[in-house]
Amino acid sequence: MHGICAGTGYVSLAATALLSAAPLARLGRPGWARFAVGAGAVSAASLALTLTGSFGGFFQRLGLTAGDTFVVATALAISSGRWSRDE
Repeated sequence: MHGICAGTGYVSLAATALLSAAPLARLGRPGWARFAVGAGAVSAASLALTLTGSFGGFFQRLGLTAGDTFVVATALAISSGRWSRDE
């Protein structure tokens, strides 16, 4: 059960960043779009590598850190007012 719940969370975290790239680009935020693709790709690849067994803990932490960094950075940008709703 833990594996199912954790796996769902990991996929959701990587997908959050990857799926936000196109909307960010459409909003005229190409730097944020590139950041989303980079963080999502690192997160997805790292979390997939946790299944290999070798260095699983390292890749798990790397993938989660990449995804969490994207989520926290965008939350800070939104809450600080750097992104207005009208943009």
